[in-house]
Amino acid sequence: MRSTPISILRYATITMMSARFIRRGLHILTMASFSMLVGCSNSSESQQADIDGEHMIAPLPAAISALTYDKNNLRITVVLSDATGNSQTYPLNITRVDTNEVRGSLERSFPPGLYSLRMIYGVQHPSFGLLNLMELGPVKVSVTPGVNSIANFSDILPIYTDSDDDGFSNLSELDIINGTDPLDSLVFPGHTLRPPHSPKVTIESVDSADIPRYQITVAWTELATESAYTVYMDANPGISRDTRRSALYVIDGAATPYVHSQTITDNEPLYITVTDTQAGQESLESAEMFVNGRAFADTGNPPSLTAEAGIGEIKLSWEARTPVEATYTVHWSESPEFTNMQSIPNLTDTNFTHRYLKNGHMYYYYVSAGDSLGNSRTSIVGATPYGRLAGLPAEEIMLSRIDNADTTVTARIEIPPNPNIRDITVYTTTDPMVNTDNLAEHGGLTSPVEFPNMPTDRPTFFQLVLYDRYGRAGDESAVVSFDPRL
Repeated sequence: MRSTPISILRYATITMMSARFIRRGLHILTMASFSMLVGCSNSSESQQADIDGEHMIAPLPAAISALTYDKNNLRITVVLSDATGNSQTYPLNITRVDTNEVRGSLERSFPPGLYSLRMIYGVQHPSFGLLNLMELGPVKVSVTPGVNSIANFSDILPIYTDSDDDGFSNLSELDIINGTDPLDSLVFPGHTLRPPHSPKVTIESVDSADIPRYQITVAWTELATESAYTVYMDANPGISRDTRRSALYVIDGAATPYVHSQTITDNEPLYITVTDTQAGQESLESAEMFVNGRAFADTGNPPSLTAEAGIGEIKLSWEARTPVEATYTVHWSESPEFTNMQSIPNLTDTNFTHRYLKNGHMYYYYVSAGDSLGNSRTSIVGATPYGRLAGLPAEEIMLSRIDNADTTVTARIEIPPNPNIRDITVYTTTDPMVNTDNLAEHGGLTSPVEFPNMPTDRPTFFQLVLYDRYGRAGDESAVVSFDPRL
């Protein structure tokens, strides 16, 4: 006998969003709605969730409520498993968050039967992405037409997720950093000591009798009175925990602002980062910076130039010309050689904030000025906006085909080089309706990546997630396809 699904909501179109892919389809609902009561309690409070035909009212545990997240970043996922063990995950579409409850809706229907129910609470954090905090269940629930279904969590202890295996739950770690700069207490993944944030570097021309020379000043936001700071400088980018003690300059016990004891000459590039040490433990590196002295055959002395890294932005400031008749142009590129350079002209102030930048990517700048004295140009500075790595657009994912001698085909994936990328996870599927149920995960990779023995009779779809030097997953890339038939 054919079972008729019981509707939770009367939606003709369903949109299901997963952690990696988006899937759209049609869902036709035919019967009256039912109610589900979900109860949860502990020694200090009694909570319950009620799902009916139009809304779901879910409990909001006090520990999560204290983090003061709202409907824009709170996430609740309902996981239902049928009697055969098949599980389906349904995000709650949250419409309202109160002190101890969350209201929303599920756009799904279920056939009658016995189910196992879990509820997963999480948040979408601006620095660490989607983090699961707490899980309730599983418990058994029987779905019967016309009868309320009850699931009781009162005898089951909640599970607190520790995604980085550092002994601290995501919930306790978020409690520490909530309401602060995302790098103010970088405890993910596996690190409890934060790196210095808001780092900035200044390069300034100094008087010299023979050749042009430049002074470097590095500054950052102090973290704690017990902190000790180390400044690392090297000719190569990507200063990391594995390489930093071999850097060209290692300055232990530095204080902000730190004025480098040695001036540099023209075309002596330096990449710079700062760490914090407390109780013998050294943090990961701050956002990386860059300087390069450059003397132009211009009139007048070039002013100093400062770059400060922020979240998705870089703040620039420079000295005014004398007399102050100048307009300024900021020149920038993602290459220290200024290939594909872009310019921002007609600036009258001596500062500029470059916004909407890709986190984890180094940007390089110099400033030119024009006035009655002629033209002048500064030396070069660079900085790296910090935060989660941006997802790659399709045009930055280079797919190529390799035809092998045994007639098999290999797909080769390459992305632009970036020393702030630690590794890559690639998700693959041959199903054009890509979703978390049909993809395969390949982690810990570095570019270029090769996938041998590709299917030759249909396309394969790829999506990439980049991991930064802190081990944080970035945003998902665009989905790209590889079709050997084309």
